[in-house]
Amino acid sequence: MYECDPTAQFDDNNLPDDLCDAIYQQTASCAYNGAIVWDVGGNDMVAFPEEAGYPMGGDFPIKYYMVQIHYHNPNQLSSMKFD
Repeated sequence: MYECDPTAQFDDNNLPDDLCDAIYQQTASCAYNGAIVWDVGGNDMVAFPEEAGYPMGGDFPIKYYMVQIHYHNPNQLSSMKFD
């Protein structure tokens, strides 16, 4: 998950429901600051203590986040669908 630059501006009423290819130039400001990362073979997901967490919303300056997903299909199985 990436944090978008705090100055990033998007039309909240017209965001894509899937691929962001149509707004690639705008999302470029979101590809530099990795906030949380997990990979195949990773042992644990990030677990924040009960009294802490990852700030979102409120007075935190980051308004938008971008999630990037890579599907793992090393054997190229046609029976695996990623819709």
